[in-house]
Amino acid sequence: MSTIKKRKMTATICGLIVILAIVAGLLMSATPADVETLNSYKGLLYVKHGRVGSKSEGPDYYIQTFRADYLLQYKERFLWLPDYHLEFYCRRMVEVKGKIIDIDKMTIRVESIHEICERDIPRSN
Repeated sequence: MSTIKKRKMTATICGLIVILAIVAGLLMSATPADVETLNSYKGLLYVKHGRVGSKSEGPDYYIQTFRADYLLQYKERFLWLPDYHLEFYCRRMVEVKGKIIDIDKMTIRVESIHEICERDIPRSN
């Protein structure tokens, strides 16, 4: 095997190891103990357009914390309809109190939300 092929294989393997480490870190950040309790998450609330090209295409609301990005669910709604309560806080720094309801999708059921006066994403999560 040539030296160039060995280098490419090594780079590919290193890239896969880094990706696996990142995914493992995200999964480890939400422990089963977090699912049971009401926690506080501080960060930037933003919206992404999800399920593009399907009949349920619509907004998904996320909070970007220091540890990870979490999908927010304030109440049951059709996926193609906006959640006006979360829409009000888009592009703002907020504190969300809620429970993790799905560890795999990193989804938080929002109990309460309010705006905070922070310039950067808080590290207290």
